[in-house]
Amino acid sequence: MLYTFSLLFCLFIAIWYDILGQSKYKNTWYHILLFCFIAISALQFQVGTDIPHYMKEYKQFDVDNFKFSDLFEGGEDRRQPGWILLMYVCRFFTEEFVFFKIIQAMFLNIAVFSFFRRETKNVFLCIFLYALISYLVLNFNLLRQSFALGFTLYGYSYLRNKQIAKYLLCVFAAFMFHNSAFVLIFPLLVEFLKFNRITLWMTLSLIIIFIYFLSTVDIGILLADFFKSGYVNSNISSIGLGYMQSEDLGVRDEFSIFSIRRLCIAFVLIYFLFKSKDMPLAYMGFAYLAINILVSIFPIIWRFRIYFDISYLIILAAFIKDFEIPKLKCFSKWMSIVLICIISYFFLCDYLIPYEGSSMRYIDQYYPYHSVFDPIIEYKRLNYF
Repeated sequence: MLYTFSLLFCLFIAIWYDILGQSKYKNTWYHILLFCFIAISALQFQVGTDIPHYMKEYKQFDVDNFKFSDLFEGGEDRRQPGWILLMYVCRFFTEEFVFFKIIQAMFLNIAVFSFFRRETKNVFLCIFLYALISYLVLNFNLLRQSFALGFTLYGYSYLRNKQIAKYLLCVFAAFMFHNSAFVLIFPLLVEFLKFNRITLWMTLSLIIIFIYFLSTVDIGILLADFFKSGYVNSNISSIGLGYMQSEDLGVRDEFSIFSIRRLCIAFVLIYFLFKSKDMPLAYMGFAYLAINILVSIFPIIWRFRIYFDISYLIILAAFIKDFEIPKLKCFSKWMSIVLICIISYFFLCDYLIPYEGSSMRYIDQYYPYHSVFDPIIEYKRLNYF
């Protein structure tokens, strides 16, 4: 009920302000939604599949015997220095995990909300899409990567303003929380390109050639040789080889380039490209599409997509707001509402369809919601996920 009510309320606010163009109390509702997003995240109790493990890790953190060298050893779980330092600081003050979770919830959601406010006029549409698509996994599962993402979003704004040094500082901070942040070097390379449609189509052509190449080789052998080559960090190499052996996240034999969802993403991006002059954002969107394609053969790659999801939400919100059929311009607002319903349907199906051979659904990682004021352990969820 909490998720349904929150999502419907975000939808109403998005339509009221971004589709219908109302403005009264707009700033007030922005801060109310931000507070609600933080509170729901911060006050959870064992919601999501990773939270119980993080709670155990936090409780067992040895504050008394902590040494500076521990920052760079990582322990059995290969943690990054930024994460270890934050755990130490929080654990120094209190054993209550909720204190740590409040810091994470505030940092992540303030970063996301402020990014929307800086980068788009469709703030409330983006907030609704964030609630629909990314909120649950970022707030209740990917805690380490959520810190990396927060620094990334501040970094993107610096990059757009040509503040390269500040962007690199944000990338460094992101990497201090999650190894996957090394992918943030690529947006910096794009920054040195001449932003126009020619360079973008050239990039797309190279991506298509690269994908065709992948479809002609044995990806498993290729990746195994890459991780064993010695050209990558030993920590990253061991993680990559471990995921390759995973039944759910390892390399798959099939390679699906086309699907209804990917074709829809491509259509949204192409429409945005011709309607907007924002080439840097378009590059982010096509990176999102390329990673979506690669996920079909190596599912764990979706971790890298996290850094492009929020940028794609801005593109998707612009598409919802601006899409129109020439002969039906008078119904443009209704068209926006129809698009919201269609998009919502696709993502809600992902949440509600049961896993193969089970009655459990994706949403059951996060449902039912329990707070620190109602600390109930869902053993069925723990045992299955």
